[in-house]
Amino acid sequence: MNPERIYQTLCETGNAMAQARYEWEVLDGQTKPILAQITIEAKRIEECSMAEASQIALTAHTYRDHLKAVAKARLEYGLAESAYKASDALWRARQTQEANERASMAAQR
Repeated sequence: MNPERIYQTLCETGNAMAQARYEWEVLDGQTKPILAQITIEAKRIEECSMAEASQIALTAHTYRDHLKAVAKARLEYGLAESAYKASDALWRARQTQEANERASMAAQR
């Protein structure tokens, strides 16, 4: 087991997870402002009530595309988190395996 390689893998997967979470949170944070902007535009263009404009905004392609982007970013974060946790679990399993081997060798003496 090469500790430097494991450390590097954990850093890489941890950084990828952090970046993916950042991208997801940035997109998710834009959801309400985007919806508000589309609603105001719909109210102005359609000359309708805010309730009607809200319904129009919810069906707008721009809003639906944004929600798809948020979902994709959340998926990417989930995949990155999974990769990090798998790397961490492998590291812990190898530590346990080596500790068991050392204990077995010590018991045989």
